[in-house]
Amino acid sequence: MTTDPHAIVRAAAGQIGAQLGGRGEVRTALPVSGVTADLAVLAPGPPPVVEAVLDVAPGPAADEEDRLAGRLRAHAASGVPVYVVVDPAAALCTVHTDPEPSGHYRTAEQLPFGTDLFVQLPGRTLVIGTDAFPGDPG
Repeated sequence: MTTDPHAIVRAAAGQIGAQLGGRGEVRTALPVSGVTADLAVLAPGPPPVVEAVLDVAPGPAADEEDRLAGRLRAHAASGVPVYVVVDPAAALCTVHTDPEPSGHYRTAEQLPFGTDLFVQLPGRTLVIGTDAFPGDPG
């Protein structure tokens, strides 16, 4: 049995939405950087500006690793400031920051499930508790 990635997206979206308090918006399944992001945080006001993206790795297969690597490159090249990858199989989150136009992030911090993620956005910090994220039992 594998983890439902949507359960993680719903858990994160609920936490983020409660913290935004009208200063931005959280959207799921939103096209960002030419790919569909599992979750995106948008800055307040028009036009919508993507401040952070969260994607869930649905499985350990090589094609999924390639898919996530492609998303990482696309988001970095588009200037998405924060890219979070949640890996239920490893019970690990990786927070990528400081994007380069070449398609890489200068910084990546790995945090195990059970650790709060601090997502720095302009003028505020979102805290995402990962203790309730379901991990892969296998």
